Amino acid sequence: MADEIRCIECGEAVDIDHGDYEWTEDGILCWDCYEAECERASTLIRYSQGEKGVFRISKHFIRDDEYGEDASGIVQEILQTRRWVSTGSWRGYYQCDLQAGYVALSEGWGTAWPDETTRRKLTLFELEDFLDKEGAHAPGDGLYLLLEPTSNLFSTAMTIFCAERDKEDICKWLRDGGFDVSVLEEALT
Repeated sequence: MADEIRCIECGEAVDIDHGDYEWTEDGILCWDCYEAECERASTLIRYSQGEKGVFRISKHFIRDDEYGEDASGIVQEILQTRRWVSTGSWRGYYQCDLQAGYVALSEGWGTAWPDETTRRKLTLFELEDFLDKEGAHAPGDGLYLLLEPTSNLFSTAMTIFCAERDKEDICKWLRDGGFDVSVLEEALT
């Protein structure tokens, strides 16, 4: 009898002939573990060169969102390895540090639709609208948004960044669009 194939995350046997599962760069994930990895994946969005690229980063895979293809080569040039940062017994957040040559313009957290106590966060929704319309025209290597899950279901860690060599041009482009970096910094506090 052949060896059983087991999920690399939970260790359960996977029926590769009749079951639902997903191949990853690390091995096979049962469908439940794959869905869990997708739900807690970090998201990198790149606005550059006439297009918007979206990449999902999890413990077991880095994929482009459009086709589900391996994107580890692209993402690893921009971000370091993803890790969990614990802030308490079960609290924390995921974090990918920027590779050398990239610089954060603003970082902090976003939330669900703002209320009277978080009105400043409305700027992030306005930025999203601007980027949906104008993001493909970002100068240089483009503008990047990194969204990372936290233990707070209503908050997402966010980093807005660019290539260090493009910082001046990106900041001017954002200002021309109505988004001074200081306003973005306040929105992410």
